[in-house]
Amino acid sequence: MKIKIAAIIFHTLLVLSSAVPVKEDKDYRNKEQKLRKQRSLRTDFLNGDSQFASEDLGKLQHTVVSLLESSIGQLNEQVTQNNNRYKGLTESFQEQQQLLRTIADSIAVFHGEFSNFGKRLTQIENMPTGTQESTTSTLGASTSHCGGRLQGESGVISYKEYETYNDGESCTWIIDVPEALKIGFKLEKTGLERCCDHVNVSSLDTAGLVQQAPVKLKSYRTVFVDGPKAMVRFTSDRSKNGLGFRLSYYKITDLNSTIAEETINESKCGGVIVGETGEISYKLDESYLNNERCVWLVHSPNNSSITFNLQDAGFEKCCDFVSVTTIDPETGTLRNDTRLLREHDETVTIQESTAVIVFSSDRSTAGTGFFLKFTASGVNTDPKYVYKFQHIAEPNGTIEYPASQSYRDDDGITKQQHIYVTATSAKGHIDLPQRFISGIDFNKSTFLKANETCVYDSLTFYEPKVIRKDEGSTHVWQKKAQIPNENDTLLCPEIVSVPEQKGLLEFDVHSFLAIYKPIKKDTFESNTTVSFNYYYKPYESLEIVQPLEDEFGIISYKENQNYRNNENYSWIIEVTNATRIDFNLEQNGFEDCCDYVKVTSLDMTGQMQGATLKLRAGSPTASVTGSRALVNFKSDGSTTGSGFRLRYERGMSLDENVCGGILNPMLNDFGVINYKANENYANDENCQWRIETAGWGRIGFNLEQSGFESCCDFVTISSSSVTANGIVSEPVQLKYDNRNISITGSSALVKFTSDSSGTGTGFRLRFEKLPALEDQDAQRDDDDITLALQALRNKLNKLEGGRNQK
Repeated sequence: MKIKIAAIIFHTLLVLSSAVPVKEDKDYRNKEQKLRKQRSLRTDFLNGDSQFASEDLGKLQHTVVSLLESSIGQLNEQVTQNNNRYKGLTESFQEQQQLLRTIADSIAVFHGEFSNFGKRLTQIENMPTGTQESTTSTLGASTSHCGGRLQGESGVISYKEYETYNDGESCTWIIDVPEALKIGFKLEKTGLERCCDHVNVSSLDTAGLVQQAPVKLKSYRTVFVDGPKAMVRFTSDRSKNGLGFRLSYYKITDLNSTIAEETINESKCGGVIVGETGEISYKLDESYLNNERCVWLVHSPNNSSITFNLQDAGFEKCCDFVSVTTIDPETGTLRNDTRLLREHDETVTIQESTAVIVFSSDRSTAGTGFFLKFTASGVNTDPKYVYKFQHIAEPNGTIEYPASQSYRDDDGITKQQHIYVTATSAKGHIDLPQRFISGIDFNKSTFLKANETCVYDSLTFYEPKVIRKDEGSTHVWQKKAQIPNENDTLLCPEIVSVPEQKGLLEFDVHSFLAIYKPIKKDTFESNTTVSFNYYYKPYESLEIVQPLEDEFGIISYKENQNYRNNENYSWIIEVTNATRIDFNLEQNGFEDCCDYVKVTSLDMTGQMQGATLKLRAGSPTASVTGSRALVNFKSDGSTTGSGFRLRYERGMSLDENVCGGILNPMLNDFGVINYKANENYANDENCQWRIETAGWGRIGFNLEQSGFESCCDFVTISSSSVTANGIVSEPVQLKYDNRNISITGSSALVKFTSDSSGTGTGFRLRFEKLPALEDQDAQRDDDDITLALQALRNKLNKLEGGRNQK
């Protein structure tokens, strides 16, 4: 109503100002000044001038009517005096006169509104010049001014909604919503320059001071700030401009009502979102870092499809993006269906209830973040699977999964199958003086087989990778490992026990995804778990291995993946009550010239003692004295390869430089003769070692390392009974082309001889207990029978299944 009244008076004064003809005399100049004063009054009235607003409304009405009557009389007199001089003015005057009568009638109609308007002017009188305050009506109020004060449960700010704003504008509105715990703001329409012109809102305390950091309004989301008072600020830079904006605000007294509309934390890299609709807002108006991998797990359990819409994004279009990938619940693995979102308003729809969302940035130019909205649809009529999600925030820890679950409950009803999904995110990094790595240590675990199949519990690891291409970067989920693997399940055993694997995986960035799918059995009770450790630690590292109590230990380091250049990783091992530790490099794929494993004996204080021995493909064995040793792996800065598997065990108590002796393998079913394996022997040596076992039926020998003169120096082993007087039967000679033999009996004699010509380095000979031939044949027969029975059982099951179907 206030706007209508102001418009009427404005038109009145405009007509008055345009109706006065040009006149050179003094009276005309006085009238012109009077009209300018009237225009000034009009402007003050429209702007809410406090001096004008304080006048009595009754006087205001009388003044306006008197002014109109006086002006009409003056116009009549002027038209009469100047009729001959200004032809055609009479017609124009009559039209203006009719308009003025209409205005007078309108003033009478709106007379009743002036009393209410007077009360508003009294409120305006107490406000600073140039501001305007809304009513407290529940319908809300609006303003189109650059700045002002608004009060009420709801309202609207419409600023140059349909016109172009200016460069360098700065407008501030104070919003007062009594008793509001929070105030909701929504930018309903905007034509602002996206990069540089903004509308921000912030909460104010009772003193009018900002108590929360300003939040930028976006057209697709509602922003909440603490009530009851807030500040809205519009700013434009001095470059490109556009159309203005329209925003609405409303009162919130129930904090629970905002839950459905709250967005995911602005700066949280990754998380879990469950629901039919949701939003991910990540660093929307700030720069992200290089090498970020933020993983969100999105799930709408009651729906069959989800649509994702990238409503805002400021990242590098060639190389940084958001990706969407689905999970195949039948196999417990990721599908190869990754799709990318790069541009504003791009959309992806998946026909699944679960998705893995990743934001990836490369190592070059960075930008600002994004806003992603999703909506689920369709009905999931048969939810066979129940997803258990976990997003890890800590850099180090242990993940445990339960064992296989029973197929049916106590009433015989089939249960839903569980799928466990674990993710961690890389928040990016800046250049640090020390390099860090992240990886997985797998703990010893047991995996079970499903009934009448060869399907097992499975644990699969993935790493998010950014692949550079000519047309731009893309995202792939690289499968790093699946446990158990094909070799573990080749013979379809009922149970697969997978040993501990230190350094199973290592990642380029601290981000991975693990999917664990336990099988279902008819009946099963077990307290076993599947578990692994994840870590984030300095690149150069030292690991202390628990003291060895078993027969042997294993160090497995990146057996099935590539190591890096310039790696330097060490292990300290201890073998309880050992006087010597024997090492055997069972598997390695590293560069033979330049990358290697070294072993060194340690004394009780941890200081290195004795020679440092290198293990490579050509020299895979070594022994050190004492019960503690340091194992070190180093790679150079050139070619890399795959890692290694190193076995270590308690050695026999025999000095490796002693020429001959008696060996009694009482604690283990094996032993080692290590004679000058890494140094030169002398000419004309003749060393004998007697091996006396406790009832072994057969003894196997393996010449693991040798460097002696092939033509003339030999290791020989007796193949018959041994007495103190010597060998009864012919010896067997071991050399380069004959490294493995076995003998029957529980004792043997090993002899090393060198001639008087050239020499070389010594040797390492391993001997171990073998089953008797009749035992070996019997075991082979048992295996054949077992396989035949299994084949027969499978055939019977197929026949039974076919009969049931009929």
